[in-house]
Amino acid sequence: MASSIPASVSPTTADRQPEESIERQPSLLRILLDRLLHHPQVRLGLLLSGVLGVLALLAPMLPIESPTVMFDGQLLKAPSPEFWFGTDLQGRDLFSRVIWGGRAALGVGALAVGLGVAIGVPSGIIGGYFGGIVDIVINRILDTVLAFPPILVGIAVAAALGPGLSNAAIAVGVVSLPVFSRLARACVLAEREKEYVTASRAIGASDWRIMFRTILPNTLVPL
Repeated sequence: MASSIPASVSPTTADRQPEESIERQPSLLRILLDRLLHHPQVRLGLLLSGVLGVLALLAPMLPIESPTVMFDGQLLKAPSPEFWFGTDLQGRDLFSRVIWGGRAALGVGALAVGLGVAIGVPSGIIGGYFGGIVDIVINRILDTVLAFPPILVGIAVAAALGPGLSNAAIAVGVVSLPVFSRLARACVLAEREKEYVTASRAIGASDWRIMFRTILPNTLVPL
C-alpha cells in the first residue's frame, strides 16, 4: 500500500503551494501604478510635473535672475532669448517667477490633493460599497461641508489653524474632500454589482479586500 503512493508528492509541498501563490500576488501599490501608467494622459502629466518639480528644486542653482529683480525699461516684454517667458508689469522675469513660484505651488498642491485623496476616496468607497446607515452618515458629513461656500470653509479652516502655506493647503484639501468622496462613491456604485466583484465574494474575499484590491484599481481613471 505504501509503495503505491508517489514519492514526489508530499503533503508539505502541496500545503505550501497556495501560500506561495498568495505571496506572489502583486501589491496594491503595484496594481495602482500599473493601472495609472497605462494611460498616456497620466504619463504626460507625470512628465510635465516631474520636469517642473526638478526645475523648482534646482532653482537656487539655475543660471536665472532673481524673481524679485525689476529691469528698467523691460515692462511687458514678449518672450525672447533674454526673457524666455517675457516680463510682467514691473519688469520681472516671468520664467524665473514660474520656477521659484513652483517651489511653493507644487508643495501646496501636492498636500491639498493628497489630503483630499487620502480621506475623500476611502470614505467614498466605504460609503458606496456598504450603503445603508454608513453611506448616510458619510454623506451627511460631506453635505455639511458642501452647505457652505468653499471660500468660506477655506477661510474658517485657515483661521483656525493659523497663517502659513501648509495650513492653506490643508484648507484647500478640506474643501476638496466632498469632490473626491462623491466621485469615488459613484464609481463604486457602478462597479460593486459587476461579475468580478461577485466572483470575489464567492471565493471568500473580505469586504476590505474587495473594496481596495478589486474595486479601487478599476476606479482610477475617473479619479
